[in-house]
Amino acid sequence: MRAVLADVATRSSTINAYTRITGDAVAHAATRLARSRKALGPDGLFEVIDRFARRQAKGADAGGDPPHHPDAKRVFDDLFALTIKIRDGL
Repeated sequence: MRAVLADVATRSSTINAYTRITGDAVAHAATRLARSRKALGPDGLFEVIDRFARRQAKGADAGGDPPHHPDAKRVFDDLFALTIKIRDGL
């Protein structure tokens, strides 16, 4: 029984990571991405979304490193700050 509970706790901590985007943060992130799209261009926007989604799906250690382009990195970092700041919304 303890092994099962330990396994559930491990999976839960991975799935419910502190920087997981939830609630209102999704709407705010979409708004910020829309505002940044011209500065990023299509490739930069794709890179931010792709890396952010990878980190959300797999956790910080499984890819989803910040982009190298300064504007893209700024938006990427802003999205993660937003997920923490607005974590307790909806």
